[in-house]
Amino acid sequence: MSPEFLPRIPEFCRMITACFYLEKTKAEKKLLVLTDKEFYSRFTKDADGLISENIEVLYIPMKFVVCGGE
Repeated sequence: MSPEFLPRIPEFCRMITACFYLEKTKAEKKLLVLTDKEFYSRFTKDADGLISENIEVLYIPMKFVVCGGE
């Protein structure tokens, strides 16, 4: 794990946990969507080999994420 990633260890652990639960679900497609570009870059590098190949990790900028029904 890269030294500059150390302050984000709690986030990294939460995402690894999310991947664990995703792996347990029965779904055709399993996606982990991240909205922070820097975190996405580091996570995909540092999590390589730790998460299932069945899980696709995507970066989608927050401006494209629709929240709520307004």
